[in-house]
Amino acid sequence: MGRIRIPVMVVLFTTAAVFEAVRLSALSAIANSDVWWHLSSGTWMLQNHALPRTGIFSQSAGAAWIASSWGYDLLLAFGFKLLGLRSIPALLMTFKTALAMVTFSLAGGLRRSFWRAVALSAIAQYVLGSVQPGPAYFSILFFAIELRLLFESRRRQRVGMLLWLPGLFLLWANLDIQFVGGIGLLLLFLAVLASENYFFSGGHSLAVKDVAIITGLSVVCTLITPYLYGGYG
Repeated sequence: MGRIRIPVMVVLFTTAAVFEAVRLSALSAIANSDVWWHLSSGTWMLQNHALPRTGIFSQSAGAAWIASSWGYDLLLAFGFKLLGLRSIPALLMTFKTALAMVTFSLAGGLRRSFWRAVALSAIAQYVLGSVQPGPAYFSILFFAIELRLLFESRRRQRVGMLLWLPGLFLLWANLDIQFVGGIGLLLLFLAVLASENYFFSGGHSLAVKDVAIITGLSVVCTLITPYLYGGYG
């Protein structure tokens, strides 16, 4: 059985990416037109060496507006500069492969649950198969990575694994506004630990103080954006 695991993993990690390459061979397959204003926003930033503060791509060009996904917009613009419109399916193919790997790991594929992880990863790819190119894909990936770190730190009782979270949120807050969901998950995790320590003193829970410090650092990192706390608004 062990001999077929590597081929199975290769198929699992590449099938969705290859499917996207075929499906997006015609850009008319992109149903969500948001990708075009993200590309326009990123291109404008490259040309003007500045960040938009007003709704420059709307009918109310003078109204206050923030490009909350400015990092994604720039990434898309750089890709377009290098590969042209081929950068859009290429970026989505990368997302699909990363999603397969993260969900496989999250489902325990690196431990003793190989076949269950393969099945769950395949289901996740099918459920999210209609997700169009956009910054939300970063949130899906980062949320899964956050879950992985939280689960593993709890299982191993090692708070050091959570030290990756501030850096994760620094990237997340500059790529997609849905980082607030990740902060909510982290606050919920902290609340559960505090409840366990209060009601079940002497348990084997992680140190609440250490997790609270990491949570605070993560929140601070979400403010390190060109718009500071604007993402929360």
